[in-house]
Amino acid sequence: MSRFRKYINLVRRVAFLFVLSTPAMASTEHMRYFELGTALSIETGWARSFVQNGEPKKFVNIDQWQPYCSVEVKTVASFSGEVVVQPDIYVVERVRRRQPIGGYSIISSLNGDDPGPIDLQLDFELSSKTDKNIVRLRCQRTVDRDFHSLELSVNEVHQALGNLATLK
Repeated sequence: MSRFRKYINLVRRVAFLFVLSTPAMASTEHMRYFELGTALSIETGWARSFVQNGEPKKFVNIDQWQPYCSVEVKTVASFSGEVVVQPDIYVVERVRRRQPIGGYSIISSLNGDDPGPIDLQLDFELSSKTDKNIVRLRCQRTVDRDFHSLELSVNEVHQALGNLATLK
């Protein structure tokens, strides 16, 4: 491959990386509230509680190839005290669609190789007048191919949350 062609491929891939973290599409623009109907406990050593198919789960029990969500807080749960996210209606301040790629994946994609699995993510940045510990709701799933055309859908977010919570 010529030097010029390699340069063009590099520029194209770098430009693509800049758009991986963009504001979410119109499908999520109408979502203004996240209503948590059940208290969620934060696992010791973590600052998030995981939900998949409408059930709270430990991270080790998550099937990352299926949609799942995590409610994230500022405080890491420790042995000395449990952190619980209480049922509440949280304001969605901002929604971001992300497709992070790991370091090896970036290098391999620049070489023209298959970049391997990536996580498709939707971040709902949350706020509350009563719960200052809340940070965000992150919903995601892992995909292994053709990440240029895939996005996490709102239906997948609802599937992950089940009846535990809703986005309005």
